[in-house]
Amino acid sequence: MRKLTTIAICLMTTAFFLMPQTAFADLDSVLGDVSWGDSKDDVLQKLRRSRISELNDRTDLRNDRVALQRARQRVLDDLRRVEDSYMPLRGSRTGYEVSVITGEFTPDTGESMMRMRDDVAQFFYFFADGRLYKVVIAYEQSYVSNIGFEAFFGQVSQRYGRASNTEYGTVRGEEVLVQATWSDGTTLLRIDDKREFFGTFTMAFSQQEIEERRAQNRPVVDWAERDSSVSSRVSALMEMSAEDPNARIVDGLVGDVEVTLPERARQEEEEEEAEEAPSRPAQTTPQRTTPRRTAPAPAADEDDLVIY
Repeated sequence: MRKLTTIAICLMTTAFFLMPQTAFADLDSVLGDVSWGDSKDDVLQKLRRSRISELNDRTDLRNDRVALQRARQRVLDDLRRVEDSYMPLRGSRTGYEVSVITGEFTPDTGESMMRMRDDVAQFFYFFADGRLYKVVIAYEQSYVSNIGFEAFFGQVSQRYGRASNTEYGTVRGEEVLVQATWSDGTTLLRIDDKREFFGTFTMAFSQQEIEERRAQNRPVVDWAERDSSVSSRVSALMEMSAEDPNARIVDGLVGDVEVTLPERARQEEEEEEAEEAPSRPAQTTPQRTTPRRTAPAPAADEDDLVIY
C-alpha cells in the first residue's frame, strides 16, 4: 500500500511540472505598438494611433459624435504637449539632475527625452542618438503612498515572473528589498524604491544591449554628494508643500507636467471651480550603487494596483 501511495505521489508531482505554467507578460509589452529603436516621430505617431483607436472602441462614444470629437481633440492636445516636452539632454543643467529620473541618463552623450502622463503615472521616453531605448515609469506619489515596496515587487512578479536579480540594503537598521531586475535577453526591467527622496516607485524598461553598453560609459555616481543635494531640494519642496497643501512634490522635482484628467475627474474639477467662482451671468462657451531608501510601508489592498 505504501509503495502504491509513493508511486501516486510521484505521478502527481510529475503531472504538476508538466502542466502549462501561468503565462507571464513579455517585458516589452509595456511599449504597446511602440518598438525599441523607434524615432521620436515614430513614437508620437504610434501613440496617437493607439489612443484614437481606444476612443473609437468606446461604446459610450460610439453613438455620440460630438463627444467623440471632443475626446479626440483632447487626445491630440495631450500628445501635442508630449511632443513639446521633447528635449536633448545637453549641458550641466538639464533640470533633471536631481529628480525622480536621476541616474537614468548622462548629459552630452546623445540622449534626449520626452514625457507623458496617464491617470496614475508619468512616462519618460529616452532616446539614444534619436532612437528609443528606455521608458521610465514613475508612479504618482499619492497612488503608492500606502503600498509597500515588497508588495509592489510581488505584483510585478505576478505579471512578469521570477526576478533575475534582487538587491537588499540596510535601512534604519533593517535589511530590506531596495531593487529588483528582470531580463529576457532583449528587454531589461528594473524597479526601484525611491520613496525616501521622491515618494514613489519607478519601473525602468530598456533595450538591454543599448542600456548595458551606455552604462559602461557612465561615471560612477557620488551618492553622498547626490543625497545631500537631493535632501536640500526635497526640504525646500516640503516647506513649499506646507505653505500650499496642493503643491505636488513629485511634480516639483521633475518639472511642470500637464495633467491629463479622466473624464469624471475633469467634470468634478469644473464643478468645483464653478462653485468657487463669484456669481456672474451665465455664458455660453463653445494632461550600482544603491542609495539608502526607506523601509517599505505596510501593504494596502493592492488588487487594483496598475502594473505596467
